[in-house]
Amino acid sequence: MKRTKGIFFWSSFVEIYQQLGSVLRNDPTICILFILIALIDFIALTVLFFAHTEPVSTIVAPIISTFWSERFLHYPENFYLLPKLFNHAHFLITTLVGIVVTGLVIKKIDAQVNDRTKLTTFKAFGPVMRKYLPIILGWLISYGVVMLLFRVVLPYFTKSLWMYLGVSYVTAVISQAMVAFLIPAIVLEKTGFFKALWQGIKTGFFNVPLTSLVIAVPMLLGVALSYFKMLNPVYLRICPELVLVVLASGVVVMTIVDLWVTASTTLIYLKVRNER
Repeated sequence: MKRTKGIFFWSSFVEIYQQLGSVLRNDPTICILFILIALIDFIALTVLFFAHTEPVSTIVAPIISTFWSERFLHYPENFYLLPKLFNHAHFLITTLVGIVVTGLVIKKIDAQVNDRTKLTTFKAFGPVMRKYLPIILGWLISYGVVMLLFRVVLPYFTKSLWMYLGVSYVTAVISQAMVAFLIPAIVLEKTGFFKALWQGIKTGFFNVPLTSLVIAVPMLLGVALSYFKMLNPVYLRICPELVLVVLASGVVVMTIVDLWVTASTTLIYLKVRNER
């Protein structure tokens, strides 16, 4: 019986990745939408990098001076603040635009899997925007759960860097697996917000093993990126410009991770939903 379950589990894992390759080949706009978010991130990073230079400084410099200090407008102190500024910008971009792209991709994948059609971005846009506020709430709940688990778990493992990274990885995989289906449920279910949210929670709870396995690699990339970001104090002493290189590389890495996780977890949700 255990062997049969193991074979079924592995076949489900293989099936998800086969479908993932298929949907990305059949609809290249899924990748293009995530590339669009990456471009917006790059623009934001560029603007923040030139915060001390005209004409950008006219708008950005007073904000930095007011909330932080004018010294962060000068080299090399500007690189100390750049990661924090970019994190704020990325959070805003994700909240305003990123979740819309996530909703569009979920609708596109659903159309491919269930209707055997390629849904245009224009046709998907209306239904997604009608659920814009619920999607924001779902994303904020997901983000809050993940951050809460990190803050509860990680302080106990700070003595060893490698143990800290290992626990970070396990926490990232499990927490992401638990909340991975909140947004797909909100976008796809024709019910109220709370029923859809509950459906997403139940789906996540009962499918943690499969989801964790599917997202294990992208989460590993995310934790590796976090490690390189932890080295920012070292970069600042050796070559401050390396901070910018790591942040720019992080945009590329997280674009891949977000695409991978969004598409694969949507496919898992559709599989579970159709079986249900």
